[in-house]
Amino acid sequence: MKRVNTYESGGDSDDEFIDSSLSPRDYEYDHEHVNSRKKRRGVIEKRRRDRINHCLTELRRLVPQAISKEGSTKLEKAEILQMTVDHLRS
Repeated sequence: MKRVNTYESGGDSDDEFIDSSLSPRDYEYDHEHVNSRKKRRGVIEKRRRDRINHCLTELRRLVPQAISKEGSTKLEKAEILQMTVDHLRS
């Protein structure tokens, strides 16, 4: 396996390892596989963020203190969580 600096070739990471035993066709398949995995990871991460944001919106609707502050300023995620904790403790 030899090490290739992908900074010069415009890659995402600083260093990449290439298996010298791979044929060009195998390397192309491997490279496509890595790219598709990165895309899937991005989609999965977006779904996770959307789910978190949806749950925070629900908390903002359910916590009385957050409802009263809703019109004045946009609440930060940490504020919504803190208000939820305070509400559950009371």
